[in-house]
Amino acid sequence: MHDHALPWARFNNPDYKEKVCHKCGTKHTTTKTRPVCNDCYKTYYR
Repeated sequence: MHDHALPWARFNNPDYKEKVCHKCGTKHTTTKTRPVCNDCYKTYYR
């Protein structure tokens, strides 16, 4: 596996907590399972 792989890919854990929304870039707890913040989820995925 590449050194630059995302932590959840390295550790094979889809619930690994990250600190940034993958849609808007704001500080927010996200995971591979839910990679966007609540605001982005409501705006783009409902």
